[in-house]
Amino acid sequence: MARSPITVLIIICFLVLLFAYPTFAQVPEWRTSLSDDTISSIALSSNGDYVVIGSTKGEVHLFTRNGSEIWSEEFTGEQLVKIAEDGSRIFSGSRESLYSDKGSIRIINEKGTLLSKTPTGWITALALARNSSQLAVGTTGGETFIFN
Repeated sequence: MARSPITVLIIICFLVLLFAYPTFAQVPEWRTSLSDDTISSIALSSNGDYVVIGSTKGEVHLFTRNGSEIWSEEFTGEQLVKIAEDGSRIFSGSRESLYSDKGSIRIINEKGTLLSKTPTGWITALALARNSSQLAVGTTGGETFIFN
């Protein structure tokens, strides 16, 4: 059974829209680059107002939802990051030295002020409770730390 040219055209248009639409819909709102560094960790506040980025060279950056950088700090070692639901606290876990089992947890406020630093050993994992009330930290030594 032969199809009319109009029917073929409609089918082709439908297929193009079906497969091309998701590609067109995925345009980033903003973009940043850490120049010669690699992102090791990224986290969003639950309301999406803040984005925190940790890098392999020890940088921690806090951005607003539209890409404006609020602050940037450099620490020793690769940084794994989490952020409180409201963006008021940033948790940065550093991997300072695997061979000497060095690492730390830093708690930083939204203005970039260091609130605390606790040595933990080389950090392998971070988890933040949904309400930001507890931070769990895992290390290569098999230790787990829970911070309130």
